[in-house]
Amino acid sequence: MQEIDASESASDQPVKVQIYGETGTGKTFSLKTLPAVALPAALFDIDLGSSALHENFEPGKMRIFRPQRTSGDMGGRTEPLAYKEIAEELNKLNKEGTVKTIVIDSMTMLYSAILDHVVYKGKTKNIESAPTLQEYGIAMRLTLKMIEALISMNVNVILICHESAIENEISGIIKGVPALTGKLGSIVPRYFDEIYHSKTEGSGTSLKYVWDTAPKGLYIARSRKEMPATIPQDWGQLFT
Repeated sequence: MQEIDASESASDQPVKVQIYGETGTGKTFSLKTLPAVALPAALFDIDLGSSALHENFEPGKMRIFRPQRTSGDMGGRTEPLAYKEIAEELNKLNKEGTVKTIVIDSMTMLYSAILDHVVYKGKTKNIESAPTLQEYGIAMRLTLKMIEALISMNVNVILICHESAIENEISGIIKGVPALTGKLGSIVPRYFDEIYHSKTEGSGTSLKYVWDTAPKGLYIARSRKEMPATIPQDWGQLFT
């Protein structure tokens, strides 16, 4: 059982935030604004988008981990390695206690890696074969276990997701949600107090990258902090 010190203020607690949005809305780029209090950080670059962060941090302040996709041909089968390597590195970081922030970029691709791992373990054929319902269930369970492990670590957690759209069968209203298969899209956000929707406003030289921190009917968003419904993408605001 995890003990909680009620005397600690909210600002003393690690930040646990999920961000989601369409491609090009600043999700990875926003990490450039991570303040010194959130560093050093470890970025799990599953989307291979960390080039946007080059030359923005002092040496050792942003550790970038890029997992291998596969091991190559294994007797006619290609073994997926990403999930195993990520799990091992997270366990190592947890034991070392050397970083203040862990970033998963993106959870959408991490789930795909977990599903590949499950399919490979459960079949004698290659991972290109269609998963069974049982394998989807196992992958969902492993995903939630990893989220729970992340949340339990005494570090800031930034979980980045792509965005997908779902349509209400009765109203026909289309809502933006984190791009996670099946029920994960609604379950994973429950683990986070901060859920921000990443988007752009304006165009050309007036283009701005912002986060929606409260729902407006067309997407999910939530914040336990007192802040406007839409804020500039600046991580310094969350670590004060």
